Amino acid sequence: MKFLKSLDGSEPYSHKNLLLVIDEAMRLLSLLEESDRTWAIQYLLSRFAKSGGTLIIVLHGSNLTSVVGKATAGLADTFKLSINFIGCVAQSVSAGGLRKINVASGEYFKANPNNFGEPVNGGNLGMIPEWLKTHLHPGNGQPDPARTLLQFFPELVQQHERTVIPKGEKIAPSDAVNHLESIFSKPYQEVEFLEVEEEISISEADLKQIVAIVAATASPPTSFAAIRNSRKWGDEKKSVLYLRNALSQLIDTKRLCGNEKDGFSVFTIDH
Repeated sequence: MKFLKSLDGSEPYSHKNLLLVIDEAMRLLSLLEESDRTWAIQYLLSRFAKSGGTLIIVLHGSNLTSVVGKATAGLADTFKLSINFIGCVAQSVSAGGLRKINVASGEYFKANPNNFGEPVNGGNLGMIPEWLKTHLHPGNGQPDPARTLLQFFPELVQQHERTVIPKGEKIAPSDAVNHLESIFSKPYQEVEFLEVEEEISISEADLKQIVAIVAATASPPTSFAAIRNSRKWGDEKKSVLYLRNALSQLIDTKRLCGNEKDGFSVFTIDH
C-alpha cells in the first residue's frame, strides 16, 4: 500500500523503467482492510498505467470478478481491453499417498479475459524451454524456472522488508505440518491408477470438430490444451481420456499428425 500510494502521488509517466510484479494477488488483497483493498484495486485498474510502469499480476483465479468482487466501480471492462491475459495449463502430480497437487505445466496461452482458463482462438504461446527447467522446486519436486534463472542471473536478488503479522493472524509452530501429517499418516501402498483407453466410442461429429479446431489455428501446431479448451465445444468440454482416444484415431486414419507434446496439425500429402 505504501508503494502504491507513492506511485499515485508521483509525476505522470515518471516510472518508465518500473516493472511491478504482484504475486499471490488474491492473498495480498485479502489481507487489506476493505477500504484499502477497494482503493488498491481501483488504482491498479485505472491509474497505475499513468505511472509509466508495466504491471504483471499473478492470480490464482478463473476471472477478474473472483479476485476483486464488486470493487471495480465499473472499471473491469476498460481494464480487460487494455491488458493481456496469460493463462497457464495446470497439471496434476502425485504428492505422496493419495494426495495430488496442481502445478504449472510450463505451457502458456493468451487467455479469455472473461475466463482465464480458456485460450483465445490461436492463442497458444508454447512451452517454457527445457534449459529453464534444470532446477527443481524443493516443495513439490517439479521444474522451477525461477530458481533456474537465478543460476544464470544471480543479480536477480530479492529484497524483503520486515513484515508485520496482520491483526488476528498467528504463525504456526515450526513443527505444525509434521505434527498434522503424523496424525493422519498410516502405512499405504502406492497405487497407480491407469486410465483404460479401450472401448471408448468416439462420434464422427466430434472427430470432425477436432479437425476443424486444429485447421482454424492461426499458428499451428495446435496444443492439446487449446483443443480441449476451445470454445467450439460450448459447455460440453470433453474429458482428457476421450480426446486422447479421438486424437489417436485421427492420427491413425491420417487426418491429423503430431503428438500431445509437440502439438497437432492437419495431415497433408506433399506431391
